[in-house]
Amino acid sequence: MADYVATAPRRWAPVAEREAVRAIVDTVGCMIAGVREAGVHRVLNGIRRWGARGTVPTVIKGQTLDAPWAALVNGTAAHALDFDDAMEVAQAHGSAALVPALLALATEEASSGCEIVDALIVGTEFMYQLGRCVNKAHYAKGWHCTSTIGAPAVAAACARLLRLDADRARNAIALATSLSGGSKCQFGTDTKPLHAGLAAHNGLMAARLAASGVSASEEAFEGRFGFAALMAGPEAPGFEEPAEPSIEQPAIVRPGLWFKLYPCCASAHRSMDALDTMRIEHAIPNDAVERVTASVYEIGAQNLAFREPDNEQQARFSLPYCLATLMLDGQVTLSSFSSSMIHRRAIRDALPKFVMTVIRSSRRAKPRVRMRGRPSRSSSGVASNTTIASCSRADTRESRCPMRRSTGNSCNAFRARCRKRALGCRPESGWNSVRRDLR
Repeated sequence: MADYVATAPRRWAPVAEREAVRAIVDTVGCMIAGVREAGVHRVLNGIRRWGARGTVPTVIKGQTLDAPWAALVNGTAAHALDFDDAMEVAQAHGSAALVPALLALATEEASSGCEIVDALIVGTEFMYQLGRCVNKAHYAKGWHCTSTIGAPAVAAACARLLRLDADRARNAIALATSLSGGSKCQFGTDTKPLHAGLAAHNGLMAARLAASGVSASEEAFEGRFGFAALMAGPEAPGFEEPAEPSIEQPAIVRPGLWFKLYPCCASAHRSMDALDTMRIEHAIPNDAVERVTASVYEIGAQNLAFREPDNEQQARFSLPYCLATLMLDGQVTLSSFSSSMIHRRAIRDALPKFVMTVIRSSRRAKPRVRMRGRPSRSSSGVASNTTIASCSRADTRESRCPMRRSTGNSCNAFRARCRKRALGCRPESGWNSVRRDLR
C-alpha cells in the first residue's frame, strides 16, 4: 500500500474524480451544518490556545488554527450530526476524517483542488483495503473504525498530498497506528464525533513526522504486536491474500461511499426505510399502530444503544426514537434531534410501541420490521394485535434506499449546497480557492 500511495498514477477516470468531488462537497456541507453543535465549540475552546496563530480556516467564523488543530475541529464538525458518508467494508465514516485533514494540509501547502481529489481517492482506497483485512472482527470488538482505521488512512492520504516516497509513506502509515484508538462506548457523547477529528489530526501529524524522517515499524499491521493481532484477532480475514488496488475502479467508485438521507446512526437507516415504505404504501395511520418490532443484526444493535434517549446525541443512536419520529412526523431531519422534539409528550408516549430485537444465530434471518395493530379505527371487525404490515431491507424500493451508493445517486452532489442555503450559512473565504479548483 505504501508503494501504491507513492507511485499510483495521478490521473483517474472521470467517475472516480466525480465521486471524490461529491464526497468533498457532502463533507463540507456536514461541517457547515455541524458547526452549530455545542460539542464542536467545546472542542475548539479546549484547544484554542494551541496553534492560534495558524492560518488554516475552520468552519467556525473568524477562527484560524495551525493545520492539525484545524483538521481536528473541522473533522469533529463533519461528524457532529452523524450525517456524513460511510463505507460499509471499513465500517467507518472515512470522508469526515480524510476531507478536513486534506483541506487543512492543502491550505498549508498551497495544493490544488486536483491534488486534493487525487489524495482523497488514495486515502479512501487505503481505508477500504485495511477494513477488508480486519473487519468485521475489528469492529465487532468495539473499536470505532472512523478513528482506528481513519488515522492510518488519513496518513496515507496526506503522504500522497506531500508526495512522499514509498519508504516515508510506509513510515507515515505505520506511525499512525500508534495514534489510533477509540471505542464505541463513546457513541452518544461529544467524543464520538471527536474521533473523526482525532483521526484527521493524528493522520496529518503522522505524515508530517514521517516527512521529517521519523521511522516506524515495518510490522505495524502484520507483526506479533501489530494492528491485526492486537485489535482484530484471529477471526479477521488477515493480510495473507491482499487485493491489488484497482486504478480503473478504485474503492471510491466500487464499492463506493454511502450518502445518508437521515442525520443519525447508519445502523438505523434500513429499518427506518422499511418502516417508511410500509407507512406510505399501506397508508397506515398512527392511531392504528400498537407495536413495531425491528430486528437488526447484533453488530448494528451494539451501536443503537439507547432505548429512551436523554439528549440529542443519544437520540441519534436510538432505533426506537428514530422509528417513532418517522412514524409520527413522516420524516427525520436535523430538527428532529433538538431537545424540544426529543422530550415532547407524543414521542415519550410512542416510544414503548417501538421495539428492537437482535438477530444472533440464523444466517438466513434478514433484518425486518413488523407492524402490529388495527388496520384503521373503522376496521372494528379486525382483532387488535394483528400483523398489518411487514417489510425487510430487501423489500424496500431501490429508489428510496436511504444509503444508496454514490454512483447511483446523482442528487447527492447538490445536497450539501442545499443544506448551506437552508441553514443560512456560507463557507469561510478560505475555502474559495479550493472550491474553484474543484469546479
